[in-house]
Amino acid sequence: MNDVPVDVHPELLDPKWQRAALRRAKAEVRRSRRRRSRGKTVAALIAVVAVAAVSYLYFDGRLDGLLTSTTRDPAKPFLGTAAAAWADGAAGFAAPSTTPVGTYTGDQVAAATEQVRKLLITSRLDRRVIEGHDARPVLDLLAPDASKSVQPTLKPGTGGSPRWLHASIAKESRLAPAEPKVNGITTVGLAEDGALRVTAKYLIAYAFEAPGISDPEDAVATERLEINYEVRTGVQWRKGERGVWIVKSPGVVAYAYRCKPWNDGFLAPSLGSAPSGGRGDKLSFFDLNTPLTTYGICSV
Repeated sequence: MNDVPVDVHPELLDPKWQRAALRRAKAEVRRSRRRRSRGKTVAALIAVVAVAAVSYLYFDGRLDGLLTSTTRDPAKPFLGTAAAAWADGAAGFAAPSTTPVGTYTGDQVAAATEQVRKLLITSRLDRRVIEGHDARPVLDLLAPDASKSVQPTLKPGTGGSPRWLHASIAKESRLAPAEPKVNGITTVGLAEDGALRVTAKYLIAYAFEAPGISDPEDAVATERLEINYEVRTGVQWRKGERGVWIVKSPGVVAYAYRCKPWNDGFLAPSLGSAPSGGRGDKLSFFDLNTPLTTYGICSV
């Protein structure tokens, strides 16, 4: 009796055919796996892009704004801006370094970098200085001879000072109660004359009172600075030379500010008006590793 089911074709019993069919089946399995793998890869890429986008919005400070509201919150003026996650005020300036540099001990380096930190806090955050245009608290933190050399650069009667000396808020603008936001680094090395060279690279975002403004970025102006300080200590320096000096530096630029006050030496928010400065390459501006150059200079 023939035990082969009636619905089985005779070729199915051929060993050669069976081997060929097995090879074809295995090939199809591999193709299927590749298709699934490609699908998984595409899905994974989409997931990575999504995570990257969310991460960017988080670190850019805009995720909270998207999850809540796109309208500026005067009680949280930095929400929805790049500065939202930065430290508040003085906490954003690096703690004194205690690492020895050259022949300077850790204690000497700590004392020098603390002097620079105090100068940064006073020159960029003290409202007597930045709103009241009183340069005296800053000058008092410089070496006596350095203070004397800076005074001729001040503009009596206007409150104007060089940007590298301190921030100056335009008289017609008012800062919001919130502390400025700060993000950056301080590095220490040796200057050619043997002094300690302290380089400050920081972003400082200032929130302004801006009734009627809905876009958070229109009420926040940010300065980016890269300033070199020299701290001269020891008997090799005359008494008047001992202390902090501001030496040749890349300088200070800004983002989302009004051009006319800036050209007069003062910082003011854009308030949604044109022309305003620094709205170009945002990623470069907020990346402290990119050169300062002349980013954001207004021509108006």
